[in-house]
Amino acid sequence: MFVKLYDDLNELVHVCECKDAKHALGMIKSDIEIFLKDRPLWNISVSHELSRAEKDKTWEAFEAIQKLNSN
Repeated sequence: MFVKLYDDLNELVHVCECKDAKHALGMIKSDIEIFLKDRPLWNISVSHELSRAEKDKTWEAFEAIQKLNSN
């Protein structure tokens, strides 16, 4: 199960692969409290799979973080 956070331009901002429904609900609550509080056009989505574009975006972000950590 994946919890996905999108900004007002519908760009994927954050994705979490949740181990179970309880973890997913915790992530949703956290995202609402942290990210959606002052951003009314942002949204959260929950699904069992990621689209190809979401997988690519997630991989790009992972690689960028790895690059930062290696410097």
